[in-house]
Amino acid sequence: KLAIRCNNDPENLFKEVDYQAVVVELSCSRIFSRWFGESAKNLEKIFQDLERLLMSSLNQNRFVCLLMDEVETLASSRESLMKKNETTDGIRVVNTLLTKLDSLKRFNNLLVLATSNVASSLDAAFLDRADGVFYIGAPSEHGTCVILTSAIRELLEMGAIYATEGAALLESSEVQE
Repeated sequence: KLAIRCNNDPENLFKEVDYQAVVVELSCSRIFSRWFGESAKNLEKIFQDLERLLMSSLNQNRFVCLLMDEVETLASSRESLMKKNETTDGIRVVNTLLTKLDSLKRFNNLLVLATSNVASSLDAAFLDRADGVFYIGAPSEHGTCVILTSAIRELLEMGAIYATEGAALLESSEVQE
């Protein structure tokens, strides 16, 4: 969807070899090292690579989206970390993250998306840097049914699972309930 949004010519969308947008997923849980000080260095290296990508993408009119899933592992509240007597390594990671995010503000071809299941544990300074914070709750009962039905139908079509009644089983009102 990002590539389509950024493409100026919808007719040539699939003809171009070069991508109009790049999604970079930062696996936050993989940043941490058991060695003191290495976690902040790992994060700094990732952001240096991202900055190089942004510079080259800017020259090519390419849009970059940074997705940070489970960001609470990187952006935990420093106040909370200090109360729990955590090592200063965790605090260094938060400081590095905030500094690096600030340094990326100069790029107009970057969108940062962060997800968290524990938004209340995020550092206040991290939340202050967000242009928008959105809460997406659990789906309704009907929404859950639609999601499960869709997933089961896809698994049936792929042959990963099978049922004696096939996909028609999903249309049964008994199964729906």
